[in-house]
Amino acid sequence: MQNNVAFVIIGILVLIIIGLSTKYFEPTETTTTTTTTIQGILTECTDSDGGAEYFIKGVVHSRQPGSSGSYYDICKGVKLDEWVCGPNNAPVKIEYYCSNGCNNGACINVSTEIYSSKELNCIYSGGTVRISLCCKSVNNLPNTCLIGACGCSPSNSHEVQVCECPQGKCFDGNRCVERSY
Repeated sequence: MQNNVAFVIIGILVLIIIGLSTKYFEPTETTTTTTTTIQGILTECTDSDGGAEYFIKGVVHSRQPGSSGSYYDICKGVKLDEWVCGPNNAPVKIEYYCSNGCNNGACINVSTEIYSSKELNCIYSGGTVRISLCCKSVNNLPNTCLIGACGCSPSNSHEVQVCECPQGKCFDGNRCVERSY
């Protein structure tokens, strides 16, 4: 009985210390950290975007006995796998449908972001807009179904936007299509 009381008191003291430290040392971005002691075992979960924030790319770091790791928000077509800290600080995946598409681990917020029609076509067809080195003769979002658009040496290349399509597909200059060999 005395051991259980001691664990509870230690747990409360840890929570008070963590609470005071976050009051004076706040992170620069919206981060949520929860720490819990369950039967004397300390667990911790940190969410860089502060929870279920579908328009902000985040990462959950979880520290638990036997299952510590990092879980990144990622796009799967127009769906977002949003990771949050769940019960007992366990990472939980929320599958969220992004009505305006998903890009680089966050839903697209058309009211705050301006995309060209080619960028939107890439995203709506399942691709992700990224920066890459391509031949100096091509502009943003080149046709990657053609051989050579991004195959020049670094000295003959420059940074442009490219549409990174799902496996087995390429960007035809308008949308992601099945790659024909």
